[in-house]
Amino acid sequence: MTMLPGINLYTQDNLSDENFVGNFVARRALLDILLNGLRALVRDGEVQHSILIGARGMGKSSLLRRLAIAVKADEQLQTHFLPLRFREEQYNVISLDSFWRNCGEALADWCDGAGLGETAAALDRAIDSATWRDPEGAGAEFHAACARLGRRPLLLLDNLDLVLDGLKENDGWKLRRALQAPDGPVVIGAATRLLQQAGDREAPFYEFFHPVMLEPLTEVELTQCLTALAAMRGAAGAPVRAILAREPERLATLYTLTGGNPRILALIYQLLERVESETVFADLGILLDQVTPFYKARIEEYQTAQQRAVIDAIALNWDPITSNALATATGIEITTISSQLNRLKKDGLVEEVSTSGTRSGYQLAERFLNIWYLMRHGTRRTKLRLRWLTIVLSKLFTPDELGRLAAEARDENRACQWHPDDRIAVIEAFAEVAAEPRSLGDRALTRIADPGLPSFDVTGTAATTHQQIPTSEQMAARTLALEAIRLRKAGNHNDALVICDQLIERFGSSTELTIQEAVALALLNKAAVLDSLGRSEEALASYDAVVARFGVLQASNLRKYIEAAIVGQGNTLYDQLEQPDAAAKVYRRGLEMGLDATVLNTNLAWALLATDRIDEARALEAELSELDAEGLSLLRAGLAVARDNLGDAFDHLGNALETGLDPDTSKFFDDLLRLLRIATAHGHGERLLAWWQASPPYADRYLPVLGAFNAYLRGERFLLDLAPEIRRPAQLLLERLSPRRRRAESSTPASKRRGRPRKRPNA
Repeated sequence: MTMLPGINLYTQDNLSDENFVGNFVARRALLDILLNGLRALVRDGEVQHSILIGARGMGKSSLLRRLAIAVKADEQLQTHFLPLRFREEQYNVISLDSFWRNCGEALADWCDGAGLGETAAALDRAIDSATWRDPEGAGAEFHAACARLGRRPLLLLDNLDLVLDGLKENDGWKLRRALQAPDGPVVIGAATRLLQQAGDREAPFYEFFHPVMLEPLTEVELTQCLTALAAMRGAAGAPVRAILAREPERLATLYTLTGGNPRILALIYQLLERVESETVFADLGILLDQVTPFYKARIEEYQTAQQRAVIDAIALNWDPITSNALATATGIEITTISSQLNRLKKDGLVEEVSTSGTRSGYQLAERFLNIWYLMRHGTRRTKLRLRWLTIVLSKLFTPDELGRLAAEARDENRACQWHPDDRIAVIEAFAEVAAEPRSLGDRALTRIADPGLPSFDVTGTAATTHQQIPTSEQMAARTLALEAIRLRKAGNHNDALVICDQLIERFGSSTELTIQEAVALALLNKAAVLDSLGRSEEALASYDAVVARFGVLQASNLRKYIEAAIVGQGNTLYDQLEQPDAAAKVYRRGLEMGLDATVLNTNLAWALLATDRIDEARALEAELSELDAEGLSLLRAGLAVARDNLGDAFDHLGNALETGLDPDTSKFFDDLLRLLRIATAHGHGERLLAWWQASPPYADRYLPVLGAFNAYLRGERFLLDLAPEIRRPAQLLLERLSPRRRRAESSTPASKRRGRPRKRPNA
């Protein structure tokens, strides 16, 4: 009976080869590249020594072991190579003879595993002899032992930089000559950083090893890996498969926070499989607890006060920090700071990155280490910044979880289970966000999280026939409509479009009210997908189709879909295509049809403000007594900005921000973006940004929004000044804030876009 594969985080040798292979779901493409390189060596004999470069946890050790297993299982490669594995840190290598003895011991281990016990024992005895204590003799003995086995040694060396740095220069040149011999060893090593010798023309290994960069997993790769793990784990993986199907937004949030690190991927998988948490907060808390021993030891490797002060300042700053700012924060001389940074970069703890200015910035290379440090060592405000970011990130992908969090935070019976900071963050940042479904004209639902799709009765039929048993056609239409929504939420836009079109074609002519609801829902969902893809003109046509098909009907169940279509069409014209005059006509059309006056007049007022028809917008504001407080505050802020009254504008904006304008759950987040665009058009963008940045509660709570607004005003390069965890949601918000740029990108062929292409695994 095959045992269920375990999931190890640090010591992969605890798993059998069979379970390890089943567990190896990341880096498969890179494995194939390395194997093909060995096959090419067999064919033409030209050796290419390689080194895998990646931060801790990126899968270097796992890839070396998987390569050894693959060579042993390959009919062609196993007859040509001896895949030899070593302990991760060869601290004893201070001379060439000690290196060759380690090779001899690795060869003995291979022989023992291959059933050659006597050969292994003979090697063990020989290694203790005087011959193996001489660099020349040890190398010759190792070469002879491999020759007797009729195969070429493949040295899979973890922490290759430690091995080479431990050798004297003369020994390094001798090793280089040995590796260049026609039948010499082949090296595939691994390190956390590029070899220092690789850039030194006078060093033995200048440009000797081909670097293979282990980039972080992409979000798609992370999802693929979790899917593969869940499938491999059988029944035990059922909870993960359910989350992947129902709540892909949780994975997107955790991906942003963990940075695509395969080791953190394994942690994510374990906690999701054990069903230990239901929220992003809990997921994050469990991850932080599990990595604490590893990260604590990592920081404690640095024992001087200056080293730890520099690390502390970089980690707590979170965003990339320049050397000058670092000197100011620590009180350490800039010359000393530079030497400390060089040491930290060499160790792979810190990386140098570009910023919006001429000076480079420095940040912790392993991003989840930075998250851990903020949560463990940060001030209360620093911790809250991270917790607010976690909520903002999760809301970029789901419309539901914030309501559940807020309700739980206020529940006195459950509040004792919460960390006090968690409760403060949720209650303060989102105190007014209701857990109930939003109104049908909700723009946030219309275009982003749940794009304007009215609630759909999945248990009964239309109101007039609610007690009847649904027919097979009603059930089919309903199932297709809900499946299209699920696919859209999971990011499968093309599949969602296919199902919407199938539903519309199959049931479009039906006069059955429940089926008509499904068709209307499909048209709205299709428009939402097209809008998210930047295909706004097609989205308009889909919205218009709802009104054309059902606008003449009086059925109350269909009216909500018509309202959603009118609002969606107007918002697409205004927010995506930047045609406020055209949008105003659509909103007025809805008013003439007797649709929701509050929603339509609010949108109309913003469209009038965008065209400097301030008096008309002000007249509408006086009629919006039923508008929610945050929406009214934003509109009044817009009116004040348009009249150049910034004092009143900031007061009204502060009132709105206090309620918690979340990108997905707030009905008025799009109005906030409209306000920012109008302020910029009137020349007040910089002053509004300065006011916001100087208001700590609002600045901390809306970090991605501020980052996006700063980039909108000053240029996209200013996103580089943000921590990667903030930069990604800020980039998404910048695309919403600047639709013209987004349209230009979507209409430009990928081959003609500026910027470097994504690196390939073997680049």
